[in-house]
Amino acid sequence: MANIIVYLVFAAAIAIPSCKANNSATFAFLERWHGGFKAQVKVTVSGNYNGWTLSLSFDEPVYSVQNWVADLTSVWSNFYGFEFRSNTPVWPGYVIDMIIIGDAGQSGVQPKEIGVKFNEVVILNGGQFGGSIGIPVATTTPTVTIDNNNNGKYNYVEALEKSILFYEAQRSGKLPPDNRVPWRGDSALGDGSDVGKDLTGGWYDAGDTVKFNFPMAWSTTTLIWGLLQYRDAYKSSGQYNWMLKSVRWPLEYFVKCHVSDNELYGQVGNGHTDHASWIPAEGMTMNRPSYKIHAGAPGSDLAGETAAAMAAGYLVFRDEDPAFAATLLDHAKRLYAFADGYRGYYSQSIPDAQSFYGSTDYTDELCWAAAWLYLATNDAGYLAKAQSFYDSAVPWAFSWADKQPGYMVLLAQITGDDKYKQDVAGFLNSWSRTGGGVTYTPKGLAWRDAWGSLRYSGNAAFIALMAADLGVDPSKSRDFARSQIHYALGDTGRSYVVGYGYNPPQRCHHKGASCPQWHSCGWNYYNSGSANVHTIYGALVGGPDKYDGYSDDRTKYEHTEVACDYNAGYQGALAGLIALANGK
Repeated sequence: MANIIVYLVFAAAIAIPSCKANNSATFAFLERWHGGFKAQVKVTVSGNYNGWTLSLSFDEPVYSVQNWVADLTSVWSNFYGFEFRSNTPVWPGYVIDMIIIGDAGQSGVQPKEIGVKFNEVVILNGGQFGGSIGIPVATTTPTVTIDNNNNGKYNYVEALEKSILFYEAQRSGKLPPDNRVPWRGDSALGDGSDVGKDLTGGWYDAGDTVKFNFPMAWSTTTLIWGLLQYRDAYKSSGQYNWMLKSVRWPLEYFVKCHVSDNELYGQVGNGHTDHASWIPAEGMTMNRPSYKIHAGAPGSDLAGETAAAMAAGYLVFRDEDPAFAATLLDHAKRLYAFADGYRGYYSQSIPDAQSFYGSTDYTDELCWAAAWLYLATNDAGYLAKAQSFYDSAVPWAFSWADKQPGYMVLLAQITGDDKYKQDVAGFLNSWSRTGGGVTYTPKGLAWRDAWGSLRYSGNAAFIALMAADLGVDPSKSRDFARSQIHYALGDTGRSYVVGYGYNPPQRCHHKGASCPQWHSCGWNYYNSGSANVHTIYGALVGGPDKYDGYSDDRTKYEHTEVACDYNAGYQGALAGLIALANGK
C-alpha cells in the first residue's frame, strides 16, 4: 500500500522559531475508488503568514493531484511529489482545509498513511519522511493585517477564492485545460446548431442547465464592477488572474450571441423541458432551442444589460488584452443603439424566459448601460442618456431585475453629485433596522424575499461598501455589510456557503453536484435525501426564511438553490471586506 507524505512549508510573515511551533494537522480519506482517492488535509496555524507552500510526497506513483485551494507549481518524479503554492493569508488559529484528489493509475494502489511537516517540523508522523524537498522559507514578508472588526473570525480570501471556483463549476461548453473542477466535463457542444450558429460557452444559470443570458449578463457586470472597485484585493489574494478568466468566459459567449447589429441571442435551452429532467449537463440529451431578440421582437433590457457587461469588460481588459477589449466595446456600442432604438421587453420576445426571469421595466438597463458606456468612452452623450433615464425613487433591491441601486452608485462615482449620494443613502436606510423597508430575522439577516434571501442581502452589502467608499455614512454602511456577509459565512452557527466554514450545506439544489455519474442519474438522486456526491465549492445557497429557518434539502429549492446571480454581489462584498482588511 502506498504511503503519502506531506510537507508543509510556509512563507513566514513573522519569524516563528520552528522548534517551538504549536501547529497541528489532521488527515482523512473521504472517498476511494480504483486508481484514485479523495482526501482532506487540515492544518491549524500558529502564526501569521502571507502565503504558503504545501508539498505532497508519495512512495508509489501518483500521476496527478488536484485541489481547490492552491496552484500547482512543481512536480518531483523522485518523490512522486507535487508542490502547491497559495497567496492566501492565514493567522493564528486559522485552519487550512485542503481537499486533495489523487490519481494513482490503473494499479488501484491506495495511499494508507500520512505525514505532515510544517516549517520543517513534523507535526503528524504516520509514515517515513524522505529528505527535505528544499523549499526556501522567507522571513521578510510583511505581517498580515487583520481587520479589527473581523478579528480573524472569517477567512474572506478563502471565501472569495471558492466563489470564483463556483463560477468555474457553472461553465458550459468546451472546458479549458486549467479546469479545476474534476467532476465537470465538456457539455452542450451543439448549442446554437439549431440556428446554424456557435452559441457554446457561457454559464449555466443555477442547478439547471439553461443559459439565461439576462441574469448571466447582470452577474457578469456586477462581478466586473467588484473587480474594478477592489482590484488590489483580488491581486493581494492571489485571485486576480483567476478572476480575469472567470469573467472572460461569459464575455466571449456574449460576443458569439450578438450575431448582427439588431440581433442578439438571449437564451439557450427550454426552461420547462430542462427543469423536467435531473441529468447533469454532460449527460443531457434534450433539445436545446436557441432564442433571440431582433428589431421585430426587441428586448431593451437584455440588450442593455449585455451592453453594460461588455462595456465593463472593456474597462477590465483594455490593458490586459487590448484587442479583446476593443471587440467588447464595439459590441457594447452597437447593442446599446439596438436597446435604445428598438424598445421592448425581452421576456415578451422570448416567452419561455417569462416564467423564470420575466422583465417589467427596461429604463433601468438603459440608464445602467449608458453609465457604463460613459466610463468606457468618456462620451458625454452617454452620460446625458443615463441622466435622462435616472429614477430617484427608493428601489426595492439590487438584483438582475432592478439595476437602480447600481446606477445610483455609478452616477455618484462618475459625477460626485450629492443628489446621487443622497439617493444611495435613502436606499441603504430602507435596508436598515429602523428604515422599515425590509424584515430582519431574529439572528440579524436583512430579509427581503423567500427566494434567494441571502442573494438580496449580499447585493445590498456590496452596494453599502461602495457607498461607504463614496463617504455615505462609512462606518454604518460597512457595519451593515459585515453583518450580512458574516451571517452568510457562519454567524448563526452554520455556513450558507457550500464547502466553506462550519456545517455548510450538503444538499444544495444542483444536478451536477448531486449525481455520481453524468449518464446515470435521475429523480431518485434528487429525492434521495443523501448528501451531494460532489462539493460545488463556494456556492451561496438561497438561504433561510424570515425566522432563520433553513432546510438543507435539495427539494426545498427556495432554500438550497444556487445560482450565478446569488454569488455576484456577495463576491464583490467579500473583495470589499478584503480591501478593508488590507487597510484600503
